[in-house]
Formats: sequence, C-alpha cells, structure tokens
Amino acid sequence: MSTFSISYKELVEILLLSNREVHKCLENLKSKYPNLVDDDLEKVYRELSQHFIPAFSKKWKKCARNKTSFFAKNEEWLKLLFNLPVSTAVESSEECEPGPSKRTRTGRPEKSFDECCDRAKRYKVKSLCENNEQQTIINAAKCLEGELKPKKFSPEQALALFLDASLSKHQYEIIKKATKDLGCDIFPCYDIVSKAKKMCLAEDIECTESYAVVGLQNLLDHTVKRIFMTKTKEELSEMNDTCTLDSKWGCDGSSGHSEYKQAFDEEDISDENLFLTSLVPLRLTDAKNDTNVHWFNNSPSSTRLCRPVQFQFTKETREIIKNEISRMEGEIINLNESIVNVDGKIYKVKHNLMFTMIDGKVAQTVTDTASNAVCFICKAKPTEMNDLNRVRTKVVDEAALKVGLSPLHARIKFMECILHIAYNKSFQMWRVNKNTSHLRDEEKKRIQGLFAKVGLKVDCVKQGSGTTNDGNMARRFFADARKTSEITGVDFDLIYRFSIILQVINSGACIDAVKFGEYCEDTAERYLSLYSWYYMPNTIHKVLIHGSKIISAAMLPIGMLSEEAQEARNKDYRQYRLHHARKCSRESTNEDVINMLLVSSDPLLYTMRKGPIKKHLPLDEDAKNLLSY
Repeated sequence: MSTFSISYKELVEILLLSNREVHKCLENLKSKYPNLVDDDLEKVYRELSQHFIPAFSKKWKKCARNKTSFFAKNEEWLKLLFNLPVSTAVESSEECEPGPSKRTRTGRPEKSFDECCDRAKRYKVKSLCENNEQQTIINAAKCLEGELKPKKFSPEQALALFLDASLSKHQYEIIKKATKDLGCDIFPCYDIVSKAKKMCLAEDIECTESYAVVGLQNLLDHTVKRIFMTKTKEELSEMNDTCTLDSKWGCDGSSGHSEYKQAFDEEDISDENLFLTSLVPLRLTDAKNDTNVHWFNNSPSSTRLCRPVQFQFTKETREIIKNEISRMEGEIINLNESIVNVDGKIYKVKHNLMFTMIDGKVAQTVTDTASNAVCFICKAKPTEMNDLNRVRTKVVDEAALKVGLSPLHARIKFMECILHIAYNKSFQMWRVNKNTSHLRDEEKKRIQGLFAKVGLKVDCVKQGSGTTNDGNMARRFFADARKTSEITGVDFDLIYRFSIILQVINSGACIDAVKFGEYCEDTAERYLSLYSWYYMPNTIHKVLIHGSKIISAAMLPIGMLSEEAQEARNKDYRQYRLHHARKCSRESTNEDVINMLLVSSDPLLYTMRKGPIKKHLPLDEDAKNLLSY
C-alpha cells in the first residue's frame, strides 16, 4: 500500500460538492480515485472529521461562506496536501499526481476519548456506530472489558501485602471493602487469605503456656517444599534429583518484654525473658556440585527468612544454652532427607546446618570457656592478648573456628573498644580505681556531649534493655572515622582500619583470607604501638588474630553467617504478640505468635514481598581490595 496527495483546494471543492457532509465526501473521493483502500477509509474519515473539516468550517465562517472570498484569503492554506491511501501508485485522473506525501499534520493534536467534551464523545460514538455492525461493536466491547478489568490479588499475594503493611484482620477488611465500593474488587476475602496462611505452617507444632516449639525435621521439610514452589517447570527440569540445603542456626536470649496479665499454672515463670532459637536457609545446591546453586537467599541477615524453631520464657543462662544446643544437636543427628514430589518427579534434599547465629556469651558457653574475657579459640587471657608473639604460639581450637565471627556484635564491640580507650587515655590504665574513676567519668560525659551534637547517643544506659550501643549506632560511629577521631582523640588511622575490617566481614562477599589476615596483622601492630596500656578486648582479638582462619574455615562468606536476623527477630516477636495474637490464654497467645513467625518467614511469600528499601553504602576501596572476586 502507498499514498498519494491532493491539495486542500481540491479537497475543498469536493467537500463543497458534497454539501460539506463527510460521508458524501468520502463517496466522491472513492468514485474519483477508485484505487483508494477500503480498509483505510476509516482513517481518512477520522482525519477529515477531526482535523480538516473543523479547520475548514472555521475559515469558511470567517469568509461569510463566500467561495470567492474563501479562496482569496486562504491561498497558502489551500496549497497544503492531504494524504490518501491507495493499493498501488496509479494515476487515477488527470488531476491526480501520485507521489510520496509531503504533508505534515497541522492543527490541534488529536485528543483521547476521555479528554474530549461530551459533545465530541457523542459524535465519535455516533460515527463508530454508523460505520460498524452492532454485533462487531458488542464483541469489541467484551474484549476490551476483559483487558481493562483489574487483576485480582492471589491469596499468597494478598498475604504478602498483609505482612509487608503489618495489617490486622480488621484493617485488611476495611481496605478490601473500600476498594470494592469503588468498583475495584481486587482483594480476596480474609477466609481465603487465612487458608493461604495455614499453608505456611509446618506440622508438629507444640505450644504450652511457657514455650512453643516446631519439630526440626518438619520445619525443614516444609521449608524445602515451599522453596521448590518458587521454581518454574523449566528450572525444576534442570535440577538434579539430589540436592543440599545449607542453613545457619543459633539461639539468643533477650529481656525487657512486656509482662502480660495472664496467670501461669506453674510458678517461677515470667514472660519478661525470652530465649529464642531460629534457623535461616541460605542456599540450595546440587549434592554433588555445590557451585550449581538452584536457590539463594539474597537477604541472609533479614528476618523475612528467619524460621522459628523454639521460643521459651526463660532467662539466658549457661545451663539453658547448653540444654538447647544439646537438644538441637540431637535433632540434627537424626535428620532425614526431605523428599519433595513435583509432577511425579522425586527430589531428595540433604541438610547442612551451621551453628553461627550466636553472640559472644553463647560462643563462650558452647566452647566451655569460663570467662567472657578469655578467647574461646586460643584461651588467651586479657593480660596475654597484647603479647602477639605469645598469642601466636597458642593452640587453636579448630572446632571453635566454625562458630563464625558474629559480625553484628563485632561492630558494637569495636565501637566500645574505641570509646573505652578514649575514656581512659588521660591516665592510660586498663583498670579504673578510686583515683581515676572521676577522670574517666568526666571524659565520658564530655565525649557523650560531643557525640550528642551530631545525633549520636553513645554508651547511655537503657532501663531494662542494656545500653544505646547497638548495630545502627556502631554503623554511624564508624561511617565518619575523621569526626569520630576528632571527638574521641583516638588515632584516625586505627579507627579507619577498624571501619574497613567491619565493612569487609559484614559485606556478605567472598573475602581473600590471606589479604585480610595481613591487614588485620598490621592493624594489631598499629593498636599495640599506640595503646599497649589497654588490653585488647576479646572480640577485637578474635577478629584481628583469628579472623583469617575463621574465614577460611567457613563454607560461605562470613557476612552471610551473621547473627543479625536472630537479633532482629525479637522485635517481630513483640509486634506479633501484641497485635496478632489472642489474649484469651497463654497457650493461644504462644500458638498465634509461633504461627506468625512461620508465616512471616515463608520462602514462597518471600518472593512476593517487597521488603524495606534500604540504602546500601558503597564499600571503601581499601575494603574492596580485601575481597576475592
């Protein structure tokens, strides 16, 4: 198909002969130019009715509908060209000169139907009805209705939104009703969402007034099943029938929880203290080739995949820690393969659990180290940690290397080390006595005041929940090493080196153990050359002296084995207990809490949830140099 052009003057002549009626004008054009394409007459009709005729009518009225005056006053406009589609480039008459169109559209741009006034809409509808059969219009309307109809949330998508927005049942039903009243019924009813929620629950859940526990085998079976539900048929067809799921687990205690006005049947139980055991799946690989990864946890430090194993109302003591670890190790030894049946194909999944989501207290307990000040890897005492030659000769407990570096707590301990050096630097002693305590207190108060001016409330006691020294505080503390050095008076290079080390172990990337070890060695030498009077704290000793060995012993990047998800789960526990649990009995409360912890960490829902938008700070160049790519 090609086009040829006629002048506006010729088109006006035809229009006047047609009594300015569009349909008659089209008929005259068709008779004069028989090669016009019938399928494109609708396009010509729109061009005439929406652009040419309105412009012509306006000029025609200005000339008082006088033909002679019209042609005289609009000579330039009449020279413009109007395109006509033809099946072949044929000279249809003596007056027609076929050739490529040189006309450009003039006048106002075409408006969409919604932008038109009521009169224009009626005109467009009338034109559409006159040029099409009734049944054609009805069928077209049905097709458009299907395309324009809003898509509905699936039960799982609605549940993911429910979790992301932290909605209650009542809030969800209000939103559903409001959208439905506006003619947009996109949310399923809550009963359907509740059924989807039940699909997120594992079997073998035991709840009492003082604890709730999920069988480890059932929890892992359910986790594997939900992970496989995230895979497409094409992805499943490429997987071997034997896989391995690598996971990390740990336990941690917390205090300061609300004491509900519910009676306990047993004595000496308080819901003020909580001891929580959790598990985080990290990756699913081929059993024979762990480089072939089928599923990967992109947020290993997030609570969105932190699966609850048990919580109990008890204080974190050495005895409780040992009992829980012993119980978990017994279940791990007796673990069987998880079997998943997908469209008749059987997949067997082995389990590899790494005990790394722990803090220093748990690490000291599991390695039978009596004092928190003693290194649980080489058993070095505080008075020995500044003697690098002596420390290097100590025997290293290879099993203790596998518990990881506890990167989250490392941030806090490194910050506290800098602060304590700053407090004591005026008298340069590790211990504080009666003669130096006032000097320490004065310096501490001064430093706290300076940090308060930049929005940091450091080292302040919080009633019932330790101090203000937390992970976020430590991040901000080391983010500006220059400012921190100015406030504390501690060497800038040492603070900067601490910052680089913390960036590396928290990055989640693969670390070059050799380069990292050398950097830590230089940092330790720098520390001792400046502050040999202050014994190196246990955590700093662990990272600087044993960090490279711990990294080499880890199956995955050390940042992926962080305990951050376990620590953050305490906040979720408080929220679910307050807003998503029945208060009719303690058993019901604990049942609802463990269920919400399971639902909020479901792997299938994880793929549908948006998650918080976080700003990831770029690594410094010195930190990048310690990574292996």
